[in-house]
Amino acid sequence: MADPRFYTGPQKLEPGLVALSETESRHAASSRRLAVGDEVVLFDGRGSEARGQIESIDRRAVRVEIAVVESRDADAPVELTLAVAFPKGPRQDVLVEKCTELGVAAIWPMRCERSIAEPSAHRLGKLRRTVIEACKQSQRAWLCELSDPVPFAEVVGSIGRFEAAVIADGSADRSNAGGPTSHKSVLALVGPEGGFTTEELEAARDAGCGALVLGQTILRTETAAIAAAVRLLC
Repeated sequence: MADPRFYTGPQKLEPGLVALSETESRHAASSRRLAVGDEVVLFDGRGSEARGQIESIDRRAVRVEIAVVESRDADAPVELTLAVAFPKGPRQDVLVEKCTELGVAAIWPMRCERSIAEPSAHRLGKLRRTVIEACKQSQRAWLCELSDPVPFAEVVGSIGRFEAAVIADGSADRSNAGGPTSHKSVLALVGPEGGFTTEELEAARDAGCGALVLGQTILRTETAAIAAAVRLLC
């Protein structure tokens, strides 16, 4: 079994005595029931990782002694940003958790014409905690960036920042359906369950988006986002 893993960011991880946050300390002391001398792995969400031993422990302050900090490469061969029209309620958690586990670099909640939900600031805070937990579970060294909501037009205007961009489009020619890519940075747009409007599809295509077809059935938004991550990363 892998050693317990704890997040130390956003500050850069450095050798020495590292104090975990109150949330991570509570997880170590109460949930994991760790003790002085137990070995753990720390990561800062920016590629730095270190093994260490617990030097002192209580519910509010767990301190870990580390000697060597190592740098890890990116968690996936492609830096994938998913711009997604978020679903409602707990399905947001599924989307964020599973896409983080798969190695997605960033998730942008996207505001489309047919959007049905948009995470509030409070909800985003909880979802960012979901990102941390998913990174710990999947042993990622880099946090998936979860942005504030972004309008569709702003997403389209950002396409030039990426080597490639695709838009999930069930009406596209399946002979050119997209798949694993050699590009290092990719932006993928996934619409709401009502689909993108004709105007949105045309705007994305005019800006340089290729088509991404995710099978022959109609998918829920969170399923489509996960499918897009698998198709482009795996």
